[in-house]
Amino acid sequence: MTTFISHGTTQVEYIIWWHRGDGSTQETSMHAPLGLSYEELKDEAMSTIYHKHGSTRGVQIDDIALEYDRDAMAEEIRNTVKSLDRYKDYYCDESNPYMLFFYDQGDNALEDAKEVFDVSEAIESVIHQYEETGNMTAEIRYDGLKYFIQDVIF
Repeated sequence: MTTFISHGTTQVEYIIWWHRGDGSTQETSMHAPLGLSYEELKDEAMSTIYHKHGSTRGVQIDDIALEYDRDAMAEEIRNTVKSLDRYKDYYCDESNPYMLFFYDQGDNALEDAKEVFDVSEAIESVIHQYEETGNMTAEIRYDGLKYFIQDVIF
């Protein structure tokens, strides 16, 4: 499920990694409000584990992380990049993680590409900017000083 985030009580998906005693690490997901402190997230995680597994006896929380919707961000980024004036005169091949721009539709080799846009790098930039600043939008640079705005999607 894709959730667009705004500050407030919007629920986002978190992944919890936890174990009991010497047992192996387990993974569970939960929904909780964005902006909770780590201690509040741990309380929510313990509640989730209790409801899903019947007990929290001996449970240790290893980590809690936001679940980003990388596919939704990739789709938005691809659509935005294709609409930019910079790339309007090119044919775009999207059959791999890169967007390859060619003059001719028959071209498809990486070395023949006139422009290459790395979608996965743009997604990582969005996530990095969010984690560093807390801003829900990120600037994705292309063609030197130009940029477009992409929202974080969970």
